[in-house]
Amino acid sequence: MKDSALVDVSESLRAVLFVGLTAEPALVTDSSAITFASPADLPAGRPSRLSLYLYRVTEHALSRARRTDVGSPLHEEGSPLELVLYYLLTPYAATPEEEMRLLARVLQTLYDHAVLSGADLRGELAGSSALQVRIRAPEMEEWIALWSALRTPMRLAISCEVRVARIGGVPEHRR
Repeated sequence: MKDSALVDVSESLRAVLFVGLTAEPALVTDSSAITFASPADLPAGRPSRLSLYLYRVTEHALSRARRTDVGSPLHEEGSPLELVLYYLLTPYAATPEEEMRLLARVLQTLYDHAVLSGADLRGELAGSSALQVRIRAPEMEEWIALWSALRTPMRLAISCEVRVARIGGVPEHRR
């Protein structure tokens, strides 16, 4: 997996959320209602939609250990860079009640799909190992810093992390 890793993870997450949000009763009508745009760029009061905003990318701790500790049994030369992706999911709808319904469905969908694998995976992720999805509860200071960085008032939202997205590495047969 190369340049498309972040997009493929995001598209996989969007596809799973779209299925959840279109289950009866449907809360969105097409996949364009789930956007990767920052919540700061979406005006309120339009048809229901969801901002699925990737706001942070970190290296998975075990990946770092494998790459840097040559004497460790975890060290694997040519192993891929493994990432943890953090998303801010912000619902937008005509009323606060609709936003709460949208967010409740998002929560249920993420809970039901704590592992993305097989048909859930898009692009170059298809056929690769599973991704773990976890709903996060950031500390209030982290929320305040995030919304301040976006320069927009705090809104109803959740955070989730997706791990482990792999980028690059030497293919197994070439090691």
